[in-house]
Amino acid sequence: MKQTLIERHIVDRHILESGIENIGKASIRQIRRLIDKVEAATEKKYIRMEMGIPGLEPDRIAIEAEKKALDDGVARIYPPVDGIPVLKKEISRFIKLFLNIDISSENCLPSAGSMNGSFLAFAVAGRRDRAKDTVLFIDPGFPVHKQ
Repeated sequence: MKQTLIERHIVDRHILESGIENIGKASIRQIRRLIDKVEAATEKKYIRMEMGIPGLEPDRIAIEAEKKALDDGVARIYPPVDGIPVLKKEISRFIKLFLNIDISSENCLPSAGSMNGSFLAFAVAGRRDRAKDTVLFIDPGFPVHKQ
């Protein structure tokens, strides 16, 4: 039997108490409640990725950059509808470095998370060709995307 950082019987007890019949088919919210209970029972922290909030400390560089942006007045105006130019440039640069694909920064649209980004991609794809009225939606895994 494999050794884990959290005793198996504790996790098994909480799964049984949760009423989850098949842990592999549990919803994100069910998993979140289960892990909350296991963390409370064991006083051990999990890296939380189920809701896009890992609970990791942000890098000092990011904190300082956010403070500088606030000091520079970023909160007093709405960003341009097509995105902040420096961010668009960095998205283009990231795609080139990560995928070796050249994408113009004007075609990069920053979003505030996967739901916002997938909605934007879906809206663009659905309006790309006026002669077509159907989009094949390949489920990215989160029920809220379909809503």
